[in-house]
Amino acid sequence: EFIGRLDDQVKIRGFRVEPGEIESVLLQHPDLRESVVVTRKNFGQKELVAYVVRDKDTSHPQSTDAELVEALRVFIDQRLPAHLTPSSVTVLDALPLSPNGKVDRDRLPVPATSAAQTSPSAPENHTEQKLWELWREVLGREAGSTADSFFDVGGNSLLATQVISRIRRHYGLDMPIHDLFRYSTIRDLSARIEQLGNQQTVTSRAEIVSIQAESGETTELSFAQERLWFLDRLEPDSPFYNVAFAQRISGPLDIVALGRSL
Repeated sequence: EFIGRLDDQVKIRGFRVEPGEIESVLLQHPDLRESVVVTRKNFGQKELVAYVVRDKDTSHPQSTDAELVEALRVFIDQRLPAHLTPSSVTVLDALPLSPNGKVDRDRLPVPATSAAQTSPSAPENHTEQKLWELWREVLGREAGSTADSFFDVGGNSLLATQVISRIRRHYGLDMPIHDLFRYSTIRDLSARIEQLGNQQTVTSRAEIVSIQAESGETTELSFAQERLWFLDRLEPDSPFYNVAFAQRISGPLDIVALGRSL
């Protein structure tokens, strides 16, 4: 269990986050020697960004930086909840240091987007076109290429829940949120949707009939409720939304009744 300092915590979209915990998980990856996680503003929102330095061990083949970043996304996704997932990972030759030998966070480079590193590629089929439009709606900007990673063009773990929610609603597929971390480009995600479509029985939205719900009957989840449901699927029985409080009770107390009410 990671135990850090209280004054090292930062608040990201309502969650209290300890960057040191994420750094500790990153350093469990065998290809890394150093890591640091900081916060940066992206489109007005505070986000977590990670910087890593490779282990110089040459006893095994070295992956490219892009391959390492994708491997780290999956690695983190399997070990940390969505709100602790950095929106970008940058590979450096060395971390900048201050005169006293500590990491100089002010000298860390601004994360580069894949849009600046990949050639423009337009959607080639209906699924890619739909995902292109969906990303524009969620991110508020155009994707530069179908080969751009969702997380390199402004996406983050919470926006990922919106993407998966809309994919599920539009295609009627049971797609887990992990898929967006593993298939983070429009091109790869499109292929994954077609693969799931062949494996699953797709429920057409046209087959859903609107009915008048009676009092006490279940109704369709709102987007906020659906997002919480996704987070629960991602981290079952997570205590993130638990709210602790103390209650003083005076007078006789029926312990059995109290236990049944909890």
